[in-house]
Amino acid sequence: MRTTRRARLSLATLWALTVLMPLFVVGFIGFAAVSTASAALPGKNGKLIFDVLDQGNDTGKSGIATANPSGTGFALQLDSSTFGGNAIFAPNGRSIAYADWITNDQDQGNGSGRGIYSLPLGSDQSEARLIWPIYDYGLTFYGPISYSPNGREILLTHFEGYCDDYDCTSWTPDPKNGIYVYDLKATSTKRLEIPEGIFPQEAIFSPNGKKIAVVSTDGAEGPANVGYTLNADGSNPKKFVKNDGSRIIDLSYSPDGKRVLFTNYENPRTEMFGLATNIYSIRTNGSGEKKLTDNNVSTNASYAPDGTRIAFSSFDPYTGNGRFNQDIWMMGVDGTGKHRITPNPGSDHINTLLDWGRAAPFKYLRFKRRRSLAVIRVFGPGKIFVRGPHVARKTRTARSGGIVRVPIRPKANVKLRRGARVKVWIRFAPKGGLPSSRKKYVKLP
Repeated sequence: MRTTRRARLSLATLWALTVLMPLFVVGFIGFAAVSTASAALPGKNGKLIFDVLDQGNDTGKSGIATANPSGTGFALQLDSSTFGGNAIFAPNGRSIAYADWITNDQDQGNGSGRGIYSLPLGSDQSEARLIWPIYDYGLTFYGPISYSPNGREILLTHFEGYCDDYDCTSWTPDPKNGIYVYDLKATSTKRLEIPEGIFPQEAIFSPNGKKIAVVSTDGAEGPANVGYTLNADGSNPKKFVKNDGSRIIDLSYSPDGKRVLFTNYENPRTEMFGLATNIYSIRTNGSGEKKLTDNNVSTNASYAPDGTRIAFSSFDPYTGNGRFNQDIWMMGVDGTGKHRITPNPGSDHINTLLDWGRAAPFKYLRFKRRRSLAVIRVFGPGKIFVRGPHVARKTRTARSGGIVRVPIRPKANVKLRRGARVKVWIRFAPKGGLPSSRKKYVKLP
């Protein structure tokens, strides 16, 4: 006779065992396969970031990698010696944040214990810095990491449960389940007060940071099959994806915040491995739902920062040796023009898209001392502001991308010695995008 026992089991593990086990490659990369691409922001398109799993084929590299949207410029940012799941770009595009839930709780030299780390692009892994010690709060996480657009906060969800019997035919949600936000400056964690009946498994910030999109279970049990938007403080829930008996994951906002991409596990599940996954887009008010893929093996979609394209992951069966290959593809926002950008057909190389970052919206080029002009390249329309404790405030408007020259001169009531080196702040606010600033020191004539 079987003895019933109460077992603690992460719902992420339970879901993997019951749904993903047939798909061995997805089981291998764990949470990364169900991570979402984070919300992008208007601006010049940056690089893609993705998981790479190589089981001995052409590249011999595994870990977290970046590449250009064309598929060129492959660079491994984090090798598989440290598991870097759910990696996303910081809003400035110059660093990545990733999860490490394998490292021991003891001091590792670059932080202490498991949690969310930050790593400058192109730097050695030893430069990774622990920015959110989530295990200090007794938290794990499920789903994506999400930066606030201003880069000051990080959001994630905690989602676990307790199996009530040996077969886990029913479970009790962990009382700590919910949405958590970490203030990077104050180094404090808060749990959002969300309405009853919402059981968040994924959550991401909107492009302007005023809203949060959430994937929730429909009640305490069942698949994650409802999408909500909430205010950033967790209030005012509005359902935009209804319960039709299927599972949704992988939320990604459009740059203007009006639409959301998601992966839908079709019902009934009759396709490859019993998992028919396609990508949809929908307006945040619940209207205009559109199916963008129909091959039943597509996941992890993300809008380009300029809103013109969508990147996504897709499997291809390889019947020659029983292995399977997943690559990154591109398509238009209406689902047309699909093409592969990671050319690994017929291999067991797996690329799982995690995020599409933006490049800096402007670049400081030089200071023309004789004419007291800052020369700046902007990557779109917007306003440029120059200010400083000793210089006159100036504003210039760029109607399109290109070179802009902004005067830098002393304030009328400030007297400086010849060749004085002064501090200047240059700020560019792209139209419809997130402002970005740079501090520079220039020598005035």
